[in-house]
Amino acid sequence: MINPENSDIDPDVELARLIERAERATGRPFDWNTFDLLPPAWEHTYWRTVIRARPGATSCPRALMETGGFSFPPAETLEADALTVRLWQLIRRLQQVNIFISSTDHLSDRELYSWLRETGLQEFMTTAPGSTEVYTQLDVVSSGTNEDFEVWARYYMQEAEREQWREDNPGEELPEPKPLPHNRDRYLPRFIPYFGGDDGMEDLSWMEEFDDDDEPEEGDDWKRK
Repeated sequence: MINPENSDIDPDVELARLIERAERATGRPFDWNTFDLLPPAWEHTYWRTVIRARPGATSCPRALMETGGFSFPPAETLEADALTVRLWQLIRRLQQVNIFISSTDHLSDRELYSWLRETGLQEFMTTAPGSTEVYTQLDVVSSGTNEDFEVWARYYMQEAEREQWREDNPGEELPEPKPLPHNRDRYLPRFIPYFGGDDGMEDLSWMEEFDDDDEPEEGDDWKRK
């Protein structure tokens, strides 16, 4: 395998080759925009991971989890408390395969669970259990549709962003801002990148654990807010 840090190799050419191989191996194009704030070598690492991925590692997360025994009962079949517990079990399972969700505070537990079950986890994406470099960020309002833009503008757009948008789009109106009805995002697990050091680093204890049982325990009340 060519080392992208080799000064004799054009990193842009090597990266293009890696992406081409990954697309050829999976039979579909890739459009990932998660590397802007990361060291350039990480993008090469990502595409090598895609190429080396075992069958099923780049697939529909819902199908992958169902194959592993995690069930997705319809939201309407679950009582409120049971649904909240199931949602946080799902969030923990996603964390274990390095999928992290964000921008969820405009949705109730039932709405978020339904979105993940019916839409969010039906998309093709890379799963990377145990990786300290590769992950997928699943933002609930990032589809690019007008509906998602309106939700983002109403609930998540900061005032500076609103002002900039008005400058860039004179004469157009933004939805009136509203307070977020829920307080979940602050408790969601987040990917913590590993920037080097001990090559033997395999300890994932930095990941916040969530109980994967059938009943909430003391201190779990915040999960229902």
